[in-house]
Amino acid sequence: MVNIIQRAIYSLRNRGILGSLSTARTIWQDRYFDIRYGTDTYQPVYLDSLTVQDGSRANGFRYGASRMRSFKKLMLELKLSDKGTFVDFGSGKGKVLLLAAQCGFKSVVGVEFAMELCAIARNNIAVFKRKNSRIDAEIRLVEGDAAKYEVQDTDNVFYFYNPFDRLIMEKVIHNICKSLDRHQRQVFIVYSLPRSREILDQNPVFFLLGEYEYWDNNFLVYTNK
Repeated sequence: MVNIIQRAIYSLRNRGILGSLSTARTIWQDRYFDIRYGTDTYQPVYLDSLTVQDGSRANGFRYGASRMRSFKKLMLELKLSDKGTFVDFGSGKGKVLLLAAQCGFKSVVGVEFAMELCAIARNNIAVFKRKNSRIDAEIRLVEGDAAKYEVQDTDNVFYFYNPFDRLIMEKVIHNICKSLDRHQRQVFIVYSLPRSREILDQNPVFFLLGEYEYWDNNFLVYTNK
């Protein structure tokens, strides 16, 4: 109870009444998503409690779900759903995979190295699809190290919600560049909480298409030249 009061006071001081109400609405929408569809996506999970068989736990960060309201707003503005396959690196419990399907992507891939999170994501996908018969997207999970994911020629939209450190980010971006050498196409990289943005800023293949902020969530969007 004390923590809730402290967070409320902090929010009022930093965001004001309207900003605090908007943040509260965003949080409620994420909680209601789970209530409505019977999924388990909201609660964060720390990696030290998870089983990682392929990849290094030391290079990853805790699971935390992207905000539904912000993500959908960005997808609506960018209109990327007809660009090909959407790939979420560090897909966790699969929240963004479900949102991408709702936003119109027909092919969605999640890459996640924690066994328990993959199990939760598979259940979330099954439950979500049962309650959304009109969603016809193919949603696929790849369990393993993101640095070893083989980027497909149809992969066009790559999403990162601060899933891992600079070392893994460099390897993943390198793999995307290799796929472009093999099969030239336009791709888009959406990077939220961009702690390693210099990897993309300094890469000659990509340029910053735009920076977007919705309700305290910021996104950098890159594309290739």
